[in-house]
Amino acid sequence: MTPSAADAHLERLDAVKDPASFEMFTREGDAYAADVLFCVRKALIPDDDGRIATRDEVIEIARRHRDRAAAEHPEINDTAVRDILHDAVNALLAAAGYQPAGL
Repeated sequence: MTPSAADAHLERLDAVKDPASFEMFTREGDAYAADVLFCVRKALIPDDDGRIATRDEVIEIARRHRDRAAAEHPEINDTAVRDILHDAVNALLAAAGYQPAGL
């Protein structure tokens, strides 16, 4: 990825705003859900070689972090929370030029 392409890519990622709330039961739970998106966003930032995670890698990262969060906050698997996470991950995937995914 060229430096100008990387800059444009980062601008698209920055334009995607995280949800104000993930509908978790506690602020700590919301923080765990926000961490899932942080890890996805981090995977989509170009490394020193200009590489970003593939769509499949992003999906795996989102699922792995969601499942890890579920150990302490099982409500992350509630439908409302999953829908919010799903929409946010898909917005980041779209900003990176990838097709939406099911989580």
